[in-house]
Amino acid sequence: MAKNQEKVVSIFIIFIMVTTIFFPIRDQYIKKNIYYTTFSLPTLLTWGLIFYLGFIGKVAKEKSKFMWVYLGILALYLGTDIFFNFFYHHYYWELFHKAAAFLLLPILWYMLPEGFFERNKVLPILLGIIVFSCIVSIILYYIGIDRILFGKASLIPQIVRHGEATTYWDKRLTFTYPHKSEYGVFLVLYTGLCLKFKDSFKKKFLCYGSVFIMVFTAYLTNSVATLVCVAVVIVGYILSRLPWKRLQLKYKISLAVVSLVMAGLLAAYGYHYVAAKRDLESMGSRFPIWKASIAAILDNPAGIGMNFNKLVIWDVVTNCHNVFLVEMLRYSIPVGILLIVLFLTMILRSFWKYFTFSAAIWVGLLGMLCIDYSLKEFDFPMVMICLFLLFFMKEEKEKQGNIETRRKRNAANSQEKQIDRDLLCSCN
Repeated sequence: MAKNQEKVVSIFIIFIMVTTIFFPIRDQYIKKNIYYTTFSLPTLLTWGLIFYLGFIGKVAKEKSKFMWVYLGILALYLGTDIFFNFFYHHYYWELFHKAAAFLLLPILWYMLPEGFFERNKVLPILLGIIVFSCIVSIILYYIGIDRILFGKASLIPQIVRHGEATTYWDKRLTFTYPHKSEYGVFLVLYTGLCLKFKDSFKKKFLCYGSVFIMVFTAYLTNSVATLVCVAVVIVGYILSRLPWKRLQLKYKISLAVVSLVMAGLLAAYGYHYVAAKRDLESMGSRFPIWKASIAAILDNPAGIGMNFNKLVIWDVVTNCHNVFLVEMLRYSIPVGILLIVLFLTMILRSFWKYFTFSAAIWVGLLGMLCIDYSLKEFDFPMVMICLFLLFFMKEEKEKQGNIETRRKRNAANSQEKQIDRDLLCSCN
């Protein structure tokens, strides 16, 4: 890939993030109390990136069992989705969004050369956009703005202030996302990105300041689940950075005991904090909602398609408060199961490196996905870009080689110094 082609790809990736965060322009079909998303600008840009890479790129000759398994499951998922859409739902815009998102992973995996993100300085730009967006959302919150909505493919957003009839009864920061839980999904991923690529910040305090901004933003969303899941990512990162391998067994045991005590204290504080806001016996009414959702899914194994928002599942609730259950109810049981398998495949592959930190990110992300309808189809492309950066990006081998060379050089110098000391002692 030539330098100018790499620049074009970099611009595509940056524009996908910018439009997802600041200008999520979408169009909706609304008729007879049925509404669903059709066109989405970030998804259109994602397709543009896919076709551009497919046109100019060369597939890397790399044998990857994971990618073959992933592509096989993805083919089953999309094929099953097409089948149920053709015979039952007739809602093909969903495929427009999800196919672009899930195809993005193998396209980036095979087409992007090693060191692409470092060489083109994409990571500092992406992290800067993320932090800047959180700062903007905080400022908007304190001047009384709850949400900024881009609907009906309009370039002019609708400003929703605290307490207006079109917003919720409580103050909650949602920024340009339709719901606070959707903002929470991205805050979990953004926190992971800031911690993993901390070296992309010029100063360490900028990295830790950015993480603090993520935590504070999560607090302003008024979502206990978001705050807890962001905290899980941070704790997982801290545990992964502890020098376990260099410590003697007794120090490892001591450190493990201290970590467990600290985790217990944080868990106790979190329990009391959450109990003051939610009914923990029913997980904020999640248990009865999930039970009713499973019953509705079994009654409609082929899915209910565009009638999704018309069916009252429990009390006045019209969604399953769980992304995977929503997938089963809306698009059929087989489609929902294959989505779970697709996520499990990515999870198993990502545990090969940085187990503790990777596990914390996945726990935080799955916590958000399983507690609410927190991921719409038009958000999938940006989520897949974040997952690619966190778990599947090819790091620059030159840097790794330099580090290894430096280690060998230091070891050789240490050995030479030891020989000199031994000779000096023998002469004395």
